[in-house]
Amino acid sequence: MNKKRISIITILIAFAVSHYLPAFGSDRGYECFWFCVETLLSTPEEMSGWNGWGGWFYYAGFAISNLLFVAFAFTLLAKQNSTRRIKMISLIMSLHVASWGILNLSDLSDIKIGYYLWLGAYIGLTYITFTRQNRVQPVGTWTMHFAGAHTCMPSTFCELFSNKIKGHASY
Repeated sequence: MNKKRISIITILIAFAVSHYLPAFGSDRGYECFWFCVETLLSTPEEMSGWNGWGGWFYYAGFAISNLLFVAFAFTLLAKQNSTRRIKMISLIMSLHVASWGILNLSDLSDIKIGYYLWLGAYIGLTYITFTRQNRVQPVGTWTMHFAGAHTCMPSTFCELFSNKIKGHASY
C-alpha cells in the first residue's frame, strides 16, 4: 500500500472519529451533522432568526460537504489521479469548514477538538487532491510492472510485436 492510500485512509478515520468527539459546546460532531441535515431538509422559512436563505445555504452546505467528502475520499482511493473538479470543490469545502471556526471566534471556548479534527480532515483531503500525481496511462498499453521488471501481457502478443519491430514477422 502506497503513502497516498495510507494518507487517505488516515484522513477518513480522522473524519469519522471527529463525528464522535465533542465539536461545539456540549454537542458531538454527529449531532452537528444531523443539525445540518435537518437544515437541508427544512425550508428557510422554518428557520426563524437565521437570515432566511443565507443561513439555510450555509448550514445545508455542511451536510452536502460531508457527503461529498466521503465520496471524494473513496474516489481517490479507487483512482490514480484527481480531477480538476475534485480539486476545486475540495478546496471550496475546506474554506467553508474553516469559515465556521472564523465566524465563531467569539465562542472560541465552545469550539472543541472534534471541530479541529474535522477541519484537519478537510485540509488533508484538499492537500491530497492537489499533490496527487496525475499518472496518465497511454491508450492501448499492455504492460505490467512487477518489482522493476517489465512484463508484456499476453506473451504471444509481445513476441509477435517485438518480431514485427525487428523486421521479421513470425506467425
